[in-house]
Amino acid sequence: MKLEYKTWEETLPHGPPLCALCMGNDKYESSSFPALRSCVRDAKAVAAQVRNKLGELGAWATDVGNIKDKAAMELEVKHFLRQIRRPPRMVLVYVSGHGVQEGDEIFLVPTHASPSNLEELRAQCLSHDELFRILKTDLEERDVPDLGAESCVRRDFVS
Repeated sequence: MKLEYKTWEETLPHGPPLCALCMGNDKYESSSFPALRSCVRDAKAVAAQVRNKLGELGAWATDVGNIKDKAAMELEVKHFLRQIRRPPRMVLVYVSGHGVQEGDEIFLVPTHASPSNLEELRAQCLSHDELFRILKTDLEERDVPDLGAESCVRRDFVS
């Protein structure tokens, strides 16, 4: 009896191994959020590593810097998702910049945000829940198997 082996592509015919959206915000305009020095550069560096290390396997990345408001942030995520032709094995969303945690909620802060209360925070900043809802809605329709999350939070910001 001869065993037949299938390649990964034959078994699970997905698209690229990785598609990455790398966002960096460092030119904050509110006194509540000081300007940062390297977030845009960090996002560009992560995107470059994806392209350089995995590009020959079909992985790709896009980088965006200094996103001014929540609507623009949502638009960048949706634009990134529209660029995905075939379902990847993994999607990476890398964000470098200010974030705010309020209870169990984590918010990504655009450069023009200046919330002074929870209602304004929800209106001006993109929560992880909102981000995952956008990703999940789009990627489930394309058979991307699973979503996971990891956050790196520095807890030295005092409001």
